[in-house]
Amino acid sequence: MEEMNSESQFICQMAIRMKAKFDKYWECYSMVLAFTIVLDPRYKLLYVKFCFQKLNAITYKDDVACVRSKLNLLFEEYVRLPPMVSTTGSSGGVGASDADIGDIPESQEFDIFESQHYGEGTKKSQLDIYLEESSLSRIKHPNLDVLHFWKENLVRFRSSQLWLEIF
Repeated sequence: MEEMNSESQFICQMAIRMKAKFDKYWECYSMVLAFTIVLDPRYKLLYVKFCFQKLNAITYKDDVACVRSKLNLLFEEYVRLPPMVSTTGSSGGVGASDADIGDIPESQEFDIFESQHYGEGTKKSQLDIYLEESSLSRIKHPNLDVLHFWKENLVRFRSSQLWLEIF
């Protein structure tokens, strides 16, 4: 910020105070924004890495690792919840219930089972599997409705109920 180097003492001090406040609030919100970007299947973790590298080429790896670590903690905590419990409450919750599973065609029941158990031998979480998949093309999906994407992929990623609650 060039105002921090202003010849005017008043402008310089005001810019320094504003920057300190911005940094304080940005620290809190940057994690939420990073989670949101990671959950957009067009960007995932690579875009977070790109942005952090542009902001600070020295610490970006630590920043990305911090985002990944906190995302893992959130995911692991959610996985510990009883199956199909929605933290948004019974009214307005977007998660599927056991009754909803009965509405799923039999041809998709194995898909649900597989999504819950895929990667057990390799100890990969659904989050790991999602992040390792190729990103969707931003050219082919310029106006992707991310919430709709996660609703459609509820069968593939049972943990997508968590992502729906975040959005």
